[in-house]
Amino acid sequence: MELSNAHFGDPRTLLLDRYHEGKRKNGHWSLRAYASKLGVSASALSEILSGKRTLTPKMAGRFAQRLKLGADESHALIRSSLFTKAYPGGVPPDAQESDDDQYRMLDIDAFKLIADWYHLAILSLAEIEGARADANWISKRLGISKPEAKGALERLLTLGFVEKRGTRLVSKGKSVSIETKGYEPAIRSFLHQNLDKAHFSLDNDPAEDRELSAATIAIDPVNIPKARMAMKRFRRELCRLLGKGKKQRVYTVSLQCFPAEMNFDQKERT
Repeated sequence: MELSNAHFGDPRTLLLDRYHEGKRKNGHWSLRAYASKLGVSASALSEILSGKRTLTPKMAGRFAQRLKLGADESHALIRSSLFTKAYPGGVPPDAQESDDDQYRMLDIDAFKLIADWYHLAILSLAEIEGARADANWISKRLGISKPEAKGALERLLTLGFVEKRGTRLVSKGKSVSIETKGYEPAIRSFLHQNLDKAHFSLDNDPAEDRELSAATIAIDPVNIPKARMAMKRFRRELCRLLGKGKKQRVYTVSLQCFPAEMNFDQKERT
């Protein structure tokens, strides 16, 4: 497997990849067994993978040795441990909101681990009464394959986003938020997936079960940053409104604001 340095922007990416690789080879492979192989306690490894504990360079070196990584992979893992914080808890100054403390802020490397749309859908399913920690149940509810449901559930459990209580699936902690001004592949992929689901809903869901609309207007682009913040406030307010009462279904709230013109030259603006 060829790995680039960018692959190790978050050291948990490699650690999780190797964990799931072992799981595929041995269905009985557990987090406790993996921790034993790495020479740490299961609780310590769980905290590292969930971002509650930072992976130190010394520990990264030991992990690399026990995983028998090659020189390039070992160096990349150790470098990432020097510079990466799994959950920095900070966002750009112009993105600060008074209710940000109600959200678990993820950086882009942490988001890559759960970038497929159904990860966040499973987090929301965990808030529904009667949610089951069962891949078959999740597969049927979300219309995804059993392997996808099983892999996503294991990943969310390992990262500490959800937990099992008997047969129940329960959400842990705050809602997840990702703040970025870039156009990283993981972000683009996530948004494409949600747009595809909007297309499917438009063609298949009853009108009374959805709300899809659009407006086209002339604007001054200088107002885009303010519009972005207004959309963020509205999105959170709408989510709070929809989250009231007895939770029974999972919905996606998606807002778009994009240029309708093609090949616009900024120099033409008067």
